[in-house]
Amino acid sequence: QPNPTPVRRRLGCHGRRFGWPAPLPLAPPLHASILGLKCTASSASPDHRESPSASTRRTAAVVFRRRLNLCLLAPKSSPTSSFILSPKNMGATKVQEAKVHRAHVRTTLTKDGCVQRLEPLALRSAGAGWPIQGEMVARLKAAGLLPLARMMEGIPRDFLDRDLLSALVDRWNPRTHTFQFPWGEMGVSLKDVSMLLGLPIKGDPIAKPADPKNWAQDMGTRFCKHVPEYDSVLNVSNTPSSEAKKPTEELRGFSKKPAKRRKISAKQTEHPQLKESVQLATKKSTKLKEPEEEEDSAKLRGPTLAWLRSTYGKLVRLKELTEEQSQCAVEIYVLWLFGWVMFTSTHGDCVEPRLIEYAMDIAYSKIEDIQEISYGSAVLAGLYRANCDSCMRIGKKSSYVGCPLLLNLWSYEYLSTLGHPTETFFKHPGSVYKDDVDAPTVGSYWTNSQFKKEKQVGYDSYSQSIDIFRPCWVNWNPYTRDKLQQRAPGGLSSLCTRDRKFWLTKRNLIYDIYVEEYAPQRFMRQFDLEQRVPPPLGNPVPEEIHA
Repeated sequence: QPNPTPVRRRLGCHGRRFGWPAPLPLAPPLHASILGLKCTASSASPDHRESPSASTRRTAAVVFRRRLNLCLLAPKSSPTSSFILSPKNMGATKVQEAKVHRAHVRTTLTKDGCVQRLEPLALRSAGAGWPIQGEMVARLKAAGLLPLARMMEGIPRDFLDRDLLSALVDRWNPRTHTFQFPWGEMGVSLKDVSMLLGLPIKGDPIAKPADPKNWAQDMGTRFCKHVPEYDSVLNVSNTPSSEAKKPTEELRGFSKKPAKRRKISAKQTEHPQLKESVQLATKKSTKLKEPEEEEDSAKLRGPTLAWLRSTYGKLVRLKELTEEQSQCAVEIYVLWLFGWVMFTSTHGDCVEPRLIEYAMDIAYSKIEDIQEISYGSAVLAGLYRANCDSCMRIGKKSSYVGCPLLLNLWSYEYLSTLGHPTETFFKHPGSVYKDDVDAPTVGSYWTNSQFKKEKQVGYDSYSQSIDIFRPCWVNWNPYTRDKLQQRAPGGLSSLCTRDRKFWLTKRNLIYDIYVEEYAPQRFMRQFDLEQRVPPPLGNPVPEEIHA
């Protein structure tokens, strides 16, 4: 490899330093507008444009080379994208494989000389937080989910920033499970999971459980006796009751209006093609499935959000809950926490049926017999797998799964000036917390505050902001004693620091069928330790297992 230039050494773009591929030769002078940078150019005539300065050309060449290096970070197990460099524009002119890195697509130049447009990833939003009943606190505390449940009580409906998350996913390296930034490598660690979400790390992993065959019938027998006006899982009624129509703070988010269907008039069907499409649509809608096929499809879907919200709302409206009703409320709440906060997926608007047994263990077992599960490592493994999958998705309707809340909070703590909202009012519910476990986390500061954004920042703006982000703006250690004293004067939950001895482990992370490599040796600065260059070898997962 050739010796690095001073520009590469100063900006940290050399491959030997951060484990990147071999650097490409210096690109010819490029116009800054091709890379989405600001430049002084006259729009009157293309022949009278002002030539960019030397610093602008050097910055454009470095940014282009950095983005081009990112496109080479595809995993070995997946087909890499082959492209041809043209000496005219030094852009990717031919893509032979459909599965490519998002950063590669952003560097692809179209016929007009513009960077190819990518849409931000879609998210499954948890919506407004659900209230917790007093009888549920003991079971959630024994399972280690109480700090996260308290944090989700006051979360705003539109808290997640999908434009920011999409820009971060573009920097993800599937080979190293780290973000490749101009200033070096960074990653989400078990320390961040403990401090931000308060989830336990010690315990058994969530291995692949067996899919329950008759989960819908079993849930019906458990809930029909204790839930008033019970609706079956397979037949959910979205019509709000008379009590749910009253907008109160206690019942927010539990009333759902039926969707309005669009009617097609006779004049709109005069066109022959439209008439055929309407007839075909009516035939498909009138075709009924057989009972066995409909039952099998419902088994694969799992409990939907409409059913969980409807059933939990009926239990919340009761003044006093019996022991059986409290157990049913715990099961529904944990399923919502799994499906829409911790382990989101793209399997429709439902939660995985295989997670029902973990919710039943929390709801119906004795408090002292509740199984100790490593939810923190499972959430981080799901986040790694979601980043590895989403960084290769370039479709218009591509989605981002895993735990988006964790990555959103992580960016607010470490990248403080990137999409940082302005605080308007901070409400610290100190009277709600009871003991050392039932206490706030670092993430509670963000979810229990009211924030506003001065300007609407888009996906492209975030991508450009990362390119010009200064290393001095990175907050390498956001969990200092002084900062924690400002965030939580009464102290953090004991679960935030209880499992600190596992933060620097090199064991692989497991969730369901996913086995992900955990490599904290690549971002030791986040632990206030010295970063070795090159980083030591970790415990890589074999390609056939990771695939």
